[in-house]
Amino acid sequence: MVKRTITEEDLTYINYFETLFGSEVLSFHKDPERNLIVYVLKPGEARRIVLFRKKLLDKLKRLLKKNVLLLEYNPDLEQFILNIFFQIKVKKVSIENGKNGYRITVYVDPLQKGKAIGRDARNIKLAKEILSAYHNVESLVIV
Repeated sequence: MVKRTITEEDLTYINYFETLFGSEVLSFHKDPERNLIVYVLKPGEARRIVLFRKKLLDKLKRLLKKNVLLLEYNPDLEQFILNIFFQIKVKKVSIENGKNGYRITVYVDPLQKGKAIGRDARNIKLAKEILSAYHNVESLVIV
């Protein structure tokens, strides 16, 4: 697991979210290149917010002037990986123990491989960062 430093600005973003939605943020990740904030929430919370608090979520996006992505944590590593790649058709997930952590291979639909990896591998880097907050991840490969 990777230890990160949370800035005062990060704490402000977390506080806004928790105040608006009454949901605990388990972890928080930023992708400045895409102007994106990712909140990792308890199971069931992201669905509840998207279904019943959509207008409030849009208000948060306007307030922060950021794109916002909600992910649900799952203690089962395979399910957590599927949650992270929820916009991609995942065929299979392979998890092996490596020297320094898990070696994860995600098999996706060939037509969606580019989307899964992202421009300059942004999506895969962000996915690895999120996974590394909870598990020791040696590598993450999209096939």
